Amino acid sequence: MKRERVLANMVIGANGATSLNHDSAQLSPPADRTRFHEIRKMSKALVVGGRTFRLERYSKAPLPVYVATQTPTPSTSTSFFFVAAPEIVVRKALDDSNGPVLIEGGIRFIAPLLEKGVIDRLFLTRSPISGDGDFFDFEELHRNYQLESSNKVDNVIFEEWIPKKAKD
Repeated sequence: MKRERVLANMVIGANGATSLNHDSAQLSPPADRTRFHEIRKMSKALVVGGRTFRLERYSKAPLPVYVATQTPTPSTSTSFFFVAAPEIVVRKALDDSNGPVLIEGGIRFIAPLLEKGVIDRLFLTRSPISGDGDFFDFEELHRNYQLESSNKVDNVIFEEWIPKKAKD
């Protein structure tokens, strides 16, 4: 098995939405928050999109945060901002941290990385809560990735997806 260096984590509502009132955290039940912190512990750096960085709380992130954005923001002690394509920012975070890195951006940020096969493992939480925006394209996911595992905890389904070529 190849060493997984690029991980991604996201929550999806019961209706396929990835946000509620422009925030993914509102879709996240307690079981997902526990898993979220477990996945972060596997990483040496975080990679997020500019929108996620501006809308969610990264000022107290326990790891360096690499932000791919078209609108740079003054850097904080643990954040690095790049006006570059997401895959370039992922590569920079990998080079600086020696990986693995965790992508926590929204669907607009993660979808192109899934399409290009940049992500080695996608941790997907299927929440029982419905959202109202940024809907996930499952057809795109099935084109390049396959489900490796799925389990249910407290009415929340946790899935792990890997590139199709990785599972032989």
